[in-house]
Amino acid sequence: MISFVFALAAGSVAEQMAPARQGMLQCQMPDHLFRTCASLSKFVATGPQTYRIETSMLVDPNGPVVVTFKSQVTVHGEEICDKMNPADISAASVTSAGKLLPAARAARYIALVKRGYATLRAKEICTQIVSTEQGVNKVLGRIAGKRVPKLDYDMIWVDPEDGWTVAL
Repeated sequence: MISFVFALAAGSVAEQMAPARQGMLQCQMPDHLFRTCASLSKFVATGPQTYRIETSMLVDPNGPVVVTFKSQVTVHGEEICDKMNPADISAASVTSAGKLLPAARAARYIALVKRGYATLRAKEICTQIVSTEQGVNKVLGRIAGKRVPKLDYDMIWVDPEDGWTVAL
């Protein structure tokens, strides 16, 4: 799952990022009943075509263990794109049940995430959000220009005050 490079739907980037400018978070793979997400991302504009994204991603449901990292993404048309940078993951924080893990335990999870993304290193990953007829936001993925349907997932914008968390 590529849960840290998420982006925008049809329409202009400015229109699609309106919820982010209002402080909303992107919830990837939401469970509405339990108010949980496989990952939560906060976008902050850093330029006309760039955003800093901070993503908290579930890596182990036991605990739960969550890795949080920051990366830079760039707008290309109606998509946001990124190239996997292992340094972003190396600088991540790792928590279990909301508490920072000791460095040695955190390093194991960071190594696990790096291994999981190793095949994507230096490849451009782009995503685009489209709304379905049922009103669901679907994120569509491409790697190195090639459409990869297995990367597609549901996404919603959530208010950080509404209690959504990263968990299964």
